[in-house]
Amino acid sequence: MKVWAWGWVLIFALALSTRWAYALSFPANVQLQDVDARGYQALALNLLNGHGFSLNTEPPYVPDAIRTPAYPLLVAFIYAIGGRNPLHVALVQGVIDSFTALLLTRLVARLVGRPRWGLVAGGLYALNPTAWRFCNDLLTEIPLAFTLTLMLWTFVRYLENRRGMWLVFSGGLTGLALLIKPNVILLPAILGLAVVLTLLRRDQTMQVASGKWKVAGGKLPATFHLPLAIASLPILVALLLVFPWMVRNRIVFGRWFLSQAFESNLARVSAVATLIHVQGEQVAPWTPRWEAIYSGIILQAQARYGADFISTPRTGPEADRAQIQLASVATDILHQHPRDFLLAHLEGFLRSWVPQEHRFWYQVLGGRSWESLGSEEGVLGQALERFRSDGASAALAFVWQARIASLPPLAFSLWLGWIVATLISAVLSVRGLWRFRDQPAFVCLCLATIFYVTFLPGPIAYIRFQVPVAPMFIVFVVGGLAPRSPFSLSTAGIDPSGLLL
Repeated sequence: MKVWAWGWVLIFALALSTRWAYALSFPANVQLQDVDARGYQALALNLLNGHGFSLNTEPPYVPDAIRTPAYPLLVAFIYAIGGRNPLHVALVQGVIDSFTALLLTRLVARLVGRPRWGLVAGGLYALNPTAWRFCNDLLTEIPLAFTLTLMLWTFVRYLENRRGMWLVFSGGLTGLALLIKPNVILLPAILGLAVVLTLLRRDQTMQVASGKWKVAGGKLPATFHLPLAIASLPILVALLLVFPWMVRNRIVFGRWFLSQAFESNLARVSAVATLIHVQGEQVAPWTPRWEAIYSGIILQAQARYGADFISTPRTGPEADRAQIQLASVATDILHQHPRDFLLAHLEGFLRSWVPQEHRFWYQVLGGRSWESLGSEEGVLGQALERFRSDGASAALAFVWQARIASLPPLAFSLWLGWIVATLISAVLSVRGLWRFRDQPAFVCLCLATIFYVTFLPGPIAYIRFQVPVAPMFIVFVVGGLAPRSPFSLSTAGIDPSGLLL
């Protein structure tokens, strides 16, 4: 066996052992702490018990269409094989995420052209404590991370040889991603845009049946339909994969759609966050105050639609009608306060990038909650305000008191460690982006996916929503560490249509 193959075995073993050791160190059913995890648990158990795809834990088992079926089916399959223990899901997710580490190892080795840098990327992901954490939750993030990484791998293979089969695989994986988590609904379009950029690179000459197809000086040619047609291939494959689920929704609910998550989030998240911003409050998601505001939106729907609004639906069409009516009320709230809606969403997105993982790990390692320390919230933001108003000395004095003098050594080490790691990763990522600048399609696919996946949650965004795109971050981090990539998109000797099978 080649020495690099042993390295890949080591990466897989390191990733699997750390994830399994983490999962086995917690008490039973800790995987169900999150409300979404309990929802996936209910869906899986109802599928096994013959109650259909329903979130209800007792009759009537009203059909659900907020979530898509891939992850509940995976959980149900694991339960059917190994017993109904959430720990089994965590262990399987540890295996899946270990394959993500292995796949990332191969991907970076191919991009950079040096296997040792692939091992660095795989090692970084294997030792990523956030990935350990979410392997032990009954949530979609780990399977989605594997799917997105595999999609990136197949797209890179397409860039290398322009064989259409790789484009078909990429499109199928975006469709699978939709069936895992419907929030990534724009992913096939993002992939299509990356394909268009590949085919429209400056000064690229392509031979077609009618002669030459050129892009000169960056201008779009008259035959622009060719790259659009090629880019539509992965989109069509994705649609083909999700079509049976949409047929199910048409039969059960009476209309064509992928998921009710978008209507649900308008009322459950966006409208609530907007009203909180209007009132100038600071309210964490899913707290009693958050739920009280949501209840007020339900009351508005009841007042608007009267007996037509069904707060406790018993059938699929009733549940769908209630979602649409709530979404209508929520949309009116957003139209009344567009500025607050945009600011609440943007602030939530930006806040999600402030390092917060030290809080979770302090509770795991120290046995106490971070809040029990009585520490200041938002120290970096407050320090910046003091810097603007009172100068650098006041800002440093505040940071010293809030984070150095008042924190126990473990808490301080975790806080400082996450800050430093975040800053280093950001600098290396920017450098890696610069080194990949001559591969616009690859960079576009990664950046657009990262931004879309992390921006969409808005007011409820936190580290969880960065987990599926963490492998893409590591690609750029290692790209910033490694020498310039030799990865090339040369089209010499390759079918110019991009569809050589």
